Amino acid sequence: MRHSSSRPAHATDVSIVDCAKHQDDRPATLRENVREWLDDACWHAPSLLVLDNLDRIVPAEVEHIDPFRSQQTAHAVVSAIASALADRPIVVLATAANPQSLHSLLSSAHLFGERIKLASPDKSARREILSTLVRAKATMSSLRPSDRLDYVALATTTDGYLPADLSDLVDRAIHQAAIRSVPGLDLALEPAEFARAQADFVPLSLKDVKLQKSDVAWADIGGLHETRRVLRETLEWPTRYGAIFAKSPLRLRSGLLLYGYPGCGKTLLASAVAKECGLNFISVKGPELLNKVRRRA
Repeated sequence: MRHSSSRPAHATDVSIVDCAKHQDDRPATLRENVREWLDDACWHAPSLLVLDNLDRIVPAEVEHIDPFRSQQTAHAVVSAIASALADRPIVVLATAANPQSLHSLLSSAHLFGERIKLASPDKSARREILSTLVRAKATMSSLRPSDRLDYVALATTTDGYLPADLSDLVDRAIHQAAIRSVPGLDLALEPAEFARAQADFVPLSLKDVKLQKSDVAWADIGGLHETRRVLRETLEWPTRYGAIFAKSPLRLRSGLLLYGYPGCGKTLLASAVAKECGLNFISVKGPELLNKVRRRA
């Protein structure tokens, strides 16, 4: 049960439990495991008990599925945690995909006084994460980061990536470098490795989303100069020069509507914007939405 334990200067024990590994446990076994985790935390008090992926063992009730097991487990977890927190110096930290994925009983019982949403890292954070990961992983793999690596450019092309995605991407890039390695030669991690690593890579947050790769550049579009100017000022500039716009009092537009007759270049312009800004490109046809609405109706 105890995945990691430490005794730092403040003498707090830390225990991490991955609840996903227990999602198939029978209710009686699961109740016993929860009590064991809490008893262990109490024994090492003061301590911090981390219940990672708590929504995997106490998920929200789903329509058309018997809620008895879910309610039974939720009651057992709430009762055990409430009892342990009542008179012992322990703190329980839980993680979940979102608040709605947890059983409603956990919210109504007020076990967790704070809710903190962890958003995807922004461009600046991705640059720092990539830089740190490359230095650490490249050293472990006997590689050196190339001087041509542009972390700002990499951060721009990894919009929507979570920290785990960035770690996987660096691993894939290192693997690409290892493929072309020559014994006895100094090997550097080049931008080309990252380009190959991203070729068929889909981040976790976009696994179920149909993404399209755009290879349309502004140079491929003839005319439409005024429309292109507006799109560049509205979408491309804030993306490329985010630090400057962040200090500007200007309020950025939240959306644009391109309209016109079929074949006038609307989709082509959207493709060019996606490529030039390094953004994910998702194309949804109007008839597809109408068909889904009709099926549900």
